[in-house]
Amino acid sequence: ERYMTIGEMMDRSKAEGLAEGLMEGEQKGIRKALLNILEDLGSIPEELQTRLDTADEATIMQWTKCAARAESLQEFLKQI
Repeated sequence: ERYMTIGEMMDRSKAEGLAEGLMEGEQKGIRKALLNILEDLGSIPEELQTRLDTADEATIMQWTKCAARAESLQEFLKQI
């Protein structure tokens, strides 16, 4: 079995770090888009802000779709 050199391990680590950073950036972008949509619907209650801050990626994606379809913040809250 072939062993990795120090250089190969560093390259792999950099690639993994880059991929992780891109994913984090994408998630932040989606969260920001959701917040922008919700702010257009009304003032975001503190309780909802807390839920947004702790929600996982799948939940944020689902909520973004709901927010895009909602005509009011109350309608969005009913959907989620």
